[in-house]
This record gives sequence, structure tokens and C-alpha cells, in this order.
Amino acid sequence: MNGGRCGRAVGIGFTAALTFVVGTGTVSAAPALAAPSATPAGGCPQVAAEFVPGTWETNANADPSVAVGLLGPIAGELNRRFPGKIRIRFPAYPAQAFTGGLAYGTSAAAGKQALTDDIASLSGCANTRWLIFGYSQGGDIAGDVASQIGCNDSPIPADRVLGVGLIADPQQANAGGQVVGPKVSGQGIAGGRVQGFCKLTSRVAQQCDDSDMYCSTNAAKNPLLSSIGRLVTQPPGATGSSALTGALTSGLSSSQLTQLPGDLSTITNLTAGNGHADMPRLAEAAARTEQTLQGLEDTASWVRQNPAAQKQLAAGAPGSAQQSANSFLGTLSELDLDGAVNGAASIANTAQAIAGGRPPAGVLAQPAQDLAAVTTPITGSPADVLSQAGQVLSILKPSVVIDQITNVGTNGLALARNVPAIGDTLRRLGEVLTNPALLVPGPGQQLLIREAHRLSGDLNNLFRPFVVLAANADLKLASGLLRMIPDPSGASLIAALIVDLLSQVDVVGLAKEIGELQEALWHGIETSDWLGAAGRAAGAGLGVVSVGLRALGSGEKTPPSALEAPSATPAPGLTSLASQFVEMAGSPGADNLADIAAEGLDAASFLTSGAHVSAYTEKSIDAAGHTAVSWLTEWAAAKVQALT
Repeated sequence: MNGGRCGRAVGIGFTAALTFVVGTGTVSAAPALAAPSATPAGGCPQVAAEFVPGTWETNANADPSVAVGLLGPIAGELNRRFPGKIRIRFPAYPAQAFTGGLAYGTSAAAGKQALTDDIASLSGCANTRWLIFGYSQGGDIAGDVASQIGCNDSPIPADRVLGVGLIADPQQANAGGQVVGPKVSGQGIAGGRVQGFCKLTSRVAQQCDDSDMYCSTNAAKNPLLSSIGRLVTQPPGATGSSALTGALTSGLSSSQLTQLPGDLSTITNLTAGNGHADMPRLAEAAARTEQTLQGLEDTASWVRQNPAAQKQLAAGAPGSAQQSANSFLGTLSELDLDGAVNGAASIANTAQAIAGGRPPAGVLAQPAQDLAAVTTPITGSPADVLSQAGQVLSILKPSVVIDQITNVGTNGLALARNVPAIGDTLRRLGEVLTNPALLVPGPGQQLLIREAHRLSGDLNNLFRPFVVLAANADLKLASGLLRMIPDPSGASLIAALIVDLLSQVDVVGLAKEIGELQEALWHGIETSDWLGAAGRAAGAGLGVVSVGLRALGSGEKTPPSALEAPSATPAPGLTSLASQFVEMAGSPGADNLADIAAEGLDAASFLTSGAHVSAYTEKSIDAAGHTAVSWLTEWAAAKVQALT
């Protein structure tokens, strides 16, 4: 994930705020690197260097001879210093993280295969020496391949590798490789590699900024976060990963939306002639258009059904990327997207069927015109609007989903800690409201009303985490996601059970009634309308107490079997669950979910790690003033120089 904290612009605590820098700090594509002017007999280069880009820095169809992304400057400088001696490649792979319909693990697996194939293509070059670099998702990929080489001598022997440079590796572990620069307190979000680097250990240099939780996460402090990270970075088909990755994955990527106007223009131009269209090119453009429009339709539909997503977009400041995305969704709501998807599919299918032949004149002209007419509001949008909308919408789903989990974690713990006080306060309020003296004018009545006002104010404050949790979470979704997390401590499942109980209570409505009761009592105190205040307290107040106590449920201890098969066991009361949740949160090494909020990790940084770009291109890591990128450049150059 490159961008991934995980990587997607992922965010992914995660407090979702799409005011984050969606871009991953990707360096603009550089000119194609010059091929070596001379190579040893057999076409083997003296040095071969592989640079695996991070999320969104490349794609499966990219030209591997073109330097891209954060690692581009390293490749360019090595090529300048050692002309003709180094074959430089940037393996092409999807580089997606829950966007474009691809889960992170699927993208990373494709990248690992691409890098392995590229190295294997020169496996017969016994005298060629290798440099392998990777950034973020690319660091994940490059590190795995380096581990394979170091531990299994595959696809080349380990003694051919000069060095491996990894930046923001999600599997960074202090026990493997050399962490260069300031001390790193945690490990990568995906956990450490089981094998390590074996024979290559001393030749692996890892760069990780301690504030970058993509490569430095404290599993003891944040096991929930670590569990999510390890689960969603698993390769395709890994046990337990499919449900959560499916919930996180968006069918839209930012590049698709920016490419859409060009594809629609291609369709129009190729169908406007007299039957001499380039059918393969037309089929390709129409197929991409169909995929992009389907992604837009799915995203728009998901947003309509998800209040949390709507809230994030609506919160965007004027001129922000969120505002552009929200406005763009408004435009989409007026279009027949389903018809446009079908139209693009029809054109693609017809063009494929005709491929190699000559279509009847104008057979595709009318469908293309219809498609162009439907999509005019999209193609008429300014390029910067499409770019911003694509960046935000492509990561909106994973961002919101991660926020649901984190919201439950942070506010759920605060809620659990308040449950005993809420129960006690409700009971005391009930005693005040059922005291016969409440309805008897006099000093006793006034004291009871003042006490009821104080207690309702306490309840208002104690219920605040409940309100925040209920107002910002899709409780059904959050509960389902929490159950997917492999958390051995059981905290995730208890949190899920708490959410299940809350989903059965109108928490916001209850808190509102408490607030209204407090105001009514204060009005009576200010105006000396003691009898009116007593009447309102006796009526509305008793209702609040009754609903609140029912919401807390029984105080029975949750049986262990409930943690193994919760669906088969009667649901325990909120009081019992809260007690166990707080007990777990306070035990040594347990899941202190409040730390997620304290760490300031948000979904944007988790999923896209835009924050971890400047840390490696601008931040000094040693007394000489090197950045991570410049340090690796000099490190690699010294290794190449030693060969000459």
C-alpha cells in the first residue's frame, strides 16, 4: 500500500478525514532510462537494479524502463553516475490497495510475481550483480522476494545480490535487516517476515520513520490495528482475509476516472467514420469505459446507503477534494449510469466480435453517440475536478470502513468505562424521581429538583461516547467487521457484542431525552416553576430511567462459550460486557483501544500513507543531512563503485 499506511491514500487512526493529502507524494514519471550502451557477452549487464514502486505509482501496463515514484531519483542518479553499467527496471504491477476492484494482497502478489519473473529472466547471468529496492507496497514485495533469495537461493543465488533497500516496508521488523536512521519502536503493520532475510540479512537496509505506522506499529499497544493490518495484507485466498478485504475494496481507482474522458473520446472518434475503425482499440477503450462507469455506479450506490460516507463528503471545506467529490456525485445522480454501463458493454462486445473484420458503415455510430450524450456531464467536468473526485471516491469505501472499526474501538472503550457510572446515576435519578416529596411544594421539592438536574447533567456527559459511537458508525457493519478480526484477546468480539446491543437501542434518542430533561429542570430552577419542573421530571424522567436501565441489561458474566460461538449463546448484558472490555483494556499487553485515537492514526494515512512521503524525501536521518532517499542512493552507489 503505498501509499499505504496500510497505503490507499488508508488510512486507513484511524479517524476518517478526507482532508488528507490523497496523493502519495508520487514523483512524476521520468524520461525512459537509457539502456546500457555496452554489456558483457551474452547480453548480461554488470549490475541489474530493480525498483518496485508503491501503491498508485505504477500499473500493470506500465513501461518498466520508465522511472516513477519515490524511488525514481535513486534510479536516475545511479544511471547518471554509472552509464552503461546498470540495467534498471521498475516492474509493472497493479499497485492498488483496495481500489480498482483489487485488494492489497492481490496487487502485492502480482507485484511479487512480476519482480520474480524479471529477476529470473537474467538468472543465467552468473556475473551480474543485483540491487533490489522497494517502497511501501513495493517494499513489501521487494522484501518478500529478497527473503526468498536469501533463504532459498531462488530465483538467483543470494551471493549475486549486492544489497536490498526498503523504504516504509509493511513487514519491517527490527530483527531483520539494518534499520538505518533514527530508532524505530515498532514493526510493520503486516508483521515481520517469519524467515527474515537469512543470507541477505547484513545486506538489507531498511528505512522507516517511527511516526509512519505503516512500517512502525506497536502491536502491544494497538493489537486491533495490527490485527487489521496483518489480515488485509495477506495474499489472495488466505484464511479469514476475504470477508474483510471484500468489505474494504472499492471498484474504482483514481486513474480510471481521469482516463474516462479520453476513452469516451476514442470511442466517438473511432465510430464516427465509414467503417474503418480500429476494432481492437475500440473494444479496449469501451471495456475500460464499462469498468469505470460500473465502478462509479457502485460507488454512488454505496454512498447513498452509507450515512457515514455522506457525512465525510459533506464535511469538506469549500474548494477541497471532498467537496469536488460530493459535487461530482451530485452530477452522477442525474445520469442513467446503468444505461451507460450497458451501452459501453454493448460497444465493447460488438467491437470484439468484429475484430479483424470490417463492420458495416455506422453500425456503432448511434450507440457511441448515445453513450457520449449520457456521459456529457462527466466529460464536461474540469480535469482537476475529475482528478480530485477520483482520488477521494476511490478510497472512500476503505476509509469509511476502517473508521467504523476505529470509532467502535475508541468510543466503545470510553462507553464501556462509563457504564458502571451510568447505571449508578440512573438508579439514583430513579430514586429522586420516585420520592413522594418531589410533588410536595416546599424546600424538599426544590432540593430534589436540583439533584435531578445535577444527575441528568452527569448522564448527559456520561452518554457522550454512546452518542458519538451511534452517530458516526454503521453499527451492523462495524459489528460484522469486528467479528472478522483475528484478535486472540477476545476484545474485538466483546466490542462486537456491545455494538450488537447498542444497535437495539435508540442511543441518540435516549441521549436527546436526557438533554431535554436537563433543560426542563434548569428552566424550572431559573423561573422558580418548581411544580412544573417536578411534573416534567416525574413524567419524562422516569421514561429515561426505564429505557436506560433496560439498555444496560443484566450483570451476568459472559460465559466463555459466547466468545467461541456468540450466535449460539444468549446475549449477555451491556454491563457485563463493558466490565470485561475495560478489564481487558487495562491488563498488561492487552488491547488499549484508546491508544488508537491518541496515536492520531486516521484511515487516510492507514490506507494510503501520503504522510510517509515527505518523511523519506525531506527529513534528515543522520548528521550528514541525508534523507532516506539520498542515503540509499549513496549506499547503492558505493556498492556499484566497489565492483569497478
